[in-house]
Amino acid sequence: MQMAKNKKFKVVDLTAARKMRDDVERSNADPYGKMIDRIYRDHNETLVRFLCATLRSEQDAREVAQEAYTRMLKLDEPDTVKHLQSYLFKTAANLAIDRLRQSRRQPKLKILGDAATKAPSPEPGPDAVLEGRQKLLLLSHAVTELPPKCRMAFVRYKFEGESYATIAAEMNLTESMIRKYVIRALVYCRERLGNEL
Repeated sequence: MQMAKNKKFKVVDLTAARKMRDDVERSNADPYGKMIDRIYRDHNETLVRFLCATLRSEQDAREVAQEAYTRMLKLDEPDTVKHLQSYLFKTAANLAIDRLRQSRRQPKLKILGDAATKAPSPEPGPDAVLEGRQKLLLLSHAVTELPPKCRMAFVRYKFEGESYATIAAEMNLTESMIRKYVIRALVYCRERLGNEL
């Protein structure tokens, strides 16, 4: 019993002790956060200038930089990234490119949206359909008036999309002759139909 009386008790401020303990735990538990804080202090202005050169806007540059830091903080395994500064700059550059692409795409979509509401219908009207059919009938008559070899070369080239070489090989003629037949057919059709084409 006497021993207890001789022992001196020290009065401790519990609030200060808890704060000290929390600070020590935080500094030991989050070395990654400390590294990011250091990178921010040392390189943020350089990062923002780098992004300003790409984005041409300080506000956009600061927003992209902030998003890059956020992505760095969300890394599942930060130890896998050896050079955090390089990772930060690469992430920020990719985000800036994405932002530029998005800003370029949005005005086009708006323009296309406005144009779509004002654009005429892609379907031709009844008058246009009738006129097209008449021109096609005239062209068909003109093609039937061509000499057989000339007609065959012209139809296969213009309407079936075959090459001069393919037509020449199948007709046992030269490519030059096939070209002449096609040109002759075009000239004849234009003369025959005049302003109708």
